[in-house]
Amino acid sequence: MNQQEIENQIKAINGNELVLEKLYELLGTERAIAFVGAGASAEIWPVWSPFISGFIEHASKLGAINPDEAISLNEEALNDPLEVAQHLQNKLGKRDYYEYIQNTFSDRQSETTNGAYTQVHQALLQLPIQSYITLNYDAGLTNARAALYPNGTNTTYVWSQEDSRAIAVNSTDKPSRLILHAHGKHDYAESIILTSEDYQRAYSHEPYTRL
Repeated sequence: MNQQEIENQIKAINGNELVLEKLYELLGTERAIAFVGAGASAEIWPVWSPFISGFIEHASKLGAINPDEAISLNEEALNDPLEVAQHLQNKLGKRDYYEYIQNTFSDRQSETTNGAYTQVHQALLQLPIQSYITLNYDAGLTNARAALYPNGTNTTYVWSQEDSRAIAVNSTDKPSRLILHAHGKHDYAESIILTSEDYQRAYSHEPYTRL
């Protein structure tokens, strides 16, 4: 599928043509900030539902929860996944809890890019975007940036670093391709925002909510 065919598909959805025009204008300024969600990583890493289901299964295998609890938690995850994550942390203990997150979102090779990043990550890094804010725990964006721009910046932040919010929001330079993990990064346990308590801790912080 070529560029024009892709654009035609996008514009076929009511309201998208105007949005696409505004997006092109914003990219033209080279000051756009991209918000990157789980779909960008889905080629390699699990999105929300499979991740939570896998977490429950992991806790069951370790004997931290019984079969009835597992069934109940899978049902509850549909409506209140943050509380389910909190329950899993309480049952597993922080060491096993964070170890599972780290193992789940550690680097994995893509068959399509031959690197630890997806085609979507690769495409996003090739656009004239100034900085990236991601809710994902994996390092796909960082890995794609390193592959495409080996002589460029290697700066990556997590939400809990005080300077990261100002840099991501206030920079006015040409694309610097800074990356901010707004919900934490898999290899930095204390940065992970997943449980209800994590959200309260992060979103009660004024600079973070302003971001």
